[in-house]
Formats: sequence, structure tokens, C-alpha cells
Amino acid sequence: MAQVMRKALPALVFVVIAVAGVVYFLRPSTAMTVSAEFARTDAVFAGNKVTVLGVPTGRIESVTPHGGQVRVVMSLPAGTKIPMKANAWVISPSVISDRTIEIDPGYVDGPTLADGAVIPPDRSHSPLTWDQLTTSVNNLITAVGPSATDPGGGIGNLIHVTADALAGNGQAFHDAITNVTQASTLLAGKSGDVTALLSSLNTLVQTIADNRTTVDSLTNSITVTTNEFSTQRAQLTQALSTLPDVLGQVSALIAAHGSALTSDVTQLAQLTGAIASKQAQLKEIIDVVPTGFQNVANVVTPDGRARVRLDVSTQLAQFPAAQALCAQLPIPMCQGSGMVNPVEPPPNVSEPDLGQVMRGGH
Repeated sequence: MAQVMRKALPALVFVVIAVAGVVYFLRPSTAMTVSAEFARTDAVFAGNKVTVLGVPTGRIESVTPHGGQVRVVMSLPAGTKIPMKANAWVISPSVISDRTIEIDPGYVDGPTLADGAVIPPDRSHSPLTWDQLTTSVNNLITAVGPSATDPGGGIGNLIHVTADALAGNGQAFHDAITNVTQASTLLAGKSGDVTALLSSLNTLVQTIADNRTTVDSLTNSITVTTNEFSTQRAQLTQALSTLPDVLGQVSALIAAHGSALTSDVTQLAQLTGAIASKQAQLKEIIDVVPTGFQNVANVVTPDGRARVRLDVSTQLAQFPAAQALCAQLPIPMCQGSGMVNPVEPPPNVSEPDLGQVMRGGH
């Protein structure tokens, strides 16, 4: 029996090891991985802490260059909920400690980062190092300091001029800075609104640039209109001041003659309808009347006589009914030419003279 056990023991050990390996490799993962890409990661090392809202939650697994960035891989407990738009910050909990990675904000609701997600550089923030700060200050001093061509210029001259300008205005300058600080705090709290505003302004400026010709034309038209209103200001003022009186008179007229005006408007509508139905006849009259009036004007000559040709005879003997009369009375109207042309309008006779007519000559 003992010999059988000694032979079976190696096989039993192998089976136990195989089962343990399968269980190890098939067990549920106890951690999730999240990466963040930074511009630089001074004093950030594998093994450093990862915190969420200041609470240690995970650890840094690796820090490696990734193109022009530095990728930091972090492990967090499985099931940790990180907001989809979370930020990653490199912070120093104390002066001499290693730096940690802070992830914020904390999760409240909404979508979350999946296992293996990467926080992009625009949401990853690295602090400014001392060397970067001193280099920036040195560049600033060099830029604003005096030069060989302007020894009196630079920041010293700027401070001197600023001091003279602020002399006696200390309180006002203090109030201005306070107001700017308050405004900055307000803007910081409304950064999303400011971003949307700047985006809208960019769209507006681009639209104006794309339509510059139209905008220039509109601006010129508005300028001309404004100048015209300016030159007619007195007339406009007088017209506006008179308008209430006119409206009052119109109101009184309508109140006193409302029914008559209604009837007149009705008749006017009928008249316009009749005119509209006779458009062809009116057009013919308008075309012919000028020529007719011109012919009438041409009848009267400069000497004041009307050149009119009579189509009836002025000799009575030509009419059968008057032949017996003319045989008994040989008057000029029976034998002479009678009335002659041209006839002066009106006839130059102060009173009717039957005898003169009978004798002829006019």
C-alpha cells in the first residue's frame, strides 16, 4: 500500500499544481487600468500613489515616453468608477515627498472610463518646475529691460511712468484690482459659458470675414442713412410734433363723418372699378387728346384770327327756300360773297346789327 502511495504522489502533485494554475489565470481581475498622457512628469515614478479627491485609491504601474508625451499607466481597484471627462493632475502632497497622480472630479453619475482608457493630454496637467519658472522670469526681464539703444527704457522706466500716473489714485487702483479679481473669480466659475461665448465670437468673426463685401456695403448704407436722418432731424422733429394734431383731426373727422366717408369710399371703389373696365377707351383718349388740343391751338394765328373754313354757303340765293326772297330783295346776302374767312374770334361786334349782316362784309 505504501509503495502504491509513493508511486501516485508525483501524479497527485502535478494535478494540484495544474488546477492551481488554471484557477490563477482564470480568476476575475482584481484591478482596472487607466492611462494618462502628460507633457512632462518630473519626480513621478512607478509605485507612487494614485488618489481620487485626495483619497489613495491605486498606484502607478509604469512611466514611459510615448511620442512627444509621457504615458503614465495606473492601476485602480476593479469596479472603480471614473467620470468619462476626468482630469489627471501631477501634484506634490508635501515639499520632499514623491509626486502623486490626482484624478478628479469624483464620480456622481453619467458615463465612466472603461478598463484600459487613456486620459488625453488636454485633460492631463503637469506643474511648472522651478527651472521653468526662473527661465520664464529671466526671459521676461531680458525682454522688458533696458537695451543698448535705449538705456533709459525698460521696466525701470515703465515703473517710474506708472508711479507718476498712479500718484494720488491709490484707492481707485485698489478698487479696480478688487473688481478685476471678483470678475476673474466669476469667470472661473463660468468657464464653460466663457468657452462657449469665445467659440460663438470666433464663428461670428469668421462669418463677417467671409462676407466682408456685404458687411462693408451694409455699413456704408447705414452710414448714409444715419447722415440723412441727421440732416433731416429738424424736419423729422417737426413732423413728429405735428403728427398728434393730425391724428386728432383725422379721429374727429372720422367720428363726425364716418358714415359719409364709408359711402364715399364705396362709391370710390365703384368709380375705380368702372375706370378699370374702360382702360382701353381711356388709353385711346389719352393718346388722341394731346393731338386734338394741339390742333385747336394751331387754329388761332398770331394776328388773333381763327382760320376756320366754313362748309356752308353764305349766299342766300343758293337755297331754294330763299330764292323768292332774293328775287324781291336784291340784298348783298343774296348776290355778294356774304361772310368771308378768316373769322376773328370772337367777332369784333359790340352789339348784334342785323343791318350790317344783311349788307355783308363780315
